[in-house]
Amino acid sequence: MFRFKLFYFVFLPLILTQLFAASTAAEAQTQSDLPSVTELFRLYLDENGGRSNIAELISLRMTGEIEYPSGEKFALKIYMKRPSLMRLSVTRSNYVSNLYYDGDQGWQVINHSDGRVDKSELTEEDLNNLKAGSYLEGAFFQVLGRQDWIESVTMDSVRGQHACRLDLGPKVDLPLDAIWLSLENFQEVKLLRKITEPDGDVVSLETYFEDFAEIDGISFARRIETCKDGEFVHTIHVNDIQTNLGLFESFFKIN
Repeated sequence: MFRFKLFYFVFLPLILTQLFAASTAAEAQTQSDLPSVTELFRLYLDENGGRSNIAELISLRMTGEIEYPSGEKFALKIYMKRPSLMRLSVTRSNYVSNLYYDGDQGWQVINHSDGRVDKSELTEEDLNNLKAGSYLEGAFFQVLGRQDWIESVTMDSVRGQHACRLDLGPKVDLPLDAIWLSLENFQEVKLLRKITEPDGDVVSLETYFEDFAEIDGISFARRIETCKDGEFVHTIHVNDIQTNLGLFESFFKIN
């Protein structure tokens, strides 16, 4: 049975909904030019049109493809709705795998081409990951006002872009270790999460966000690449984004 590798999807929907408009942000060249955390928060909100503009995003649908190292590509759909509802679907050659999260419970449903249906409840770990990744606001928005979560702020670069790296400390209530904000447009361009695998090895999951498009005044990443210890895992190619659809809560539950 196919299962979503949930830790690869954590914060994918969040970063797709980062609400920064690329405009007049200046490039910082040296550590002395680095904005303070307070200034980063202000710039973040300014580039999004303020908190009220962020709050106007009620629901979201993204469609595209997920591409693996083998070159295989499969259709992908992601639906989200406030306050923390999410549904993901991957269509393969002989089945469709759907992941449901209603803000409290989660399920995976496999619809096989021969008519068989497999249903299973998600584990506690998977539910915790989904909860963290089910909010329409991005990871940095969730850090707003929580300076005690941020351990350090340093100058860095991400694939040729000047960036601000925020390392998160032990107090953070997110499955995340670091956030990189572009200093060109204050958009999240990279996330880092360290996980312990079953054999005890600690590995780094890095997610990169590129090719942004503006939809209804909101900037969305259309290319999301995930790597594990530097090795390519998959790329999400987003082809279509629609906001504020009329999605009923029942859509995020299984029948």
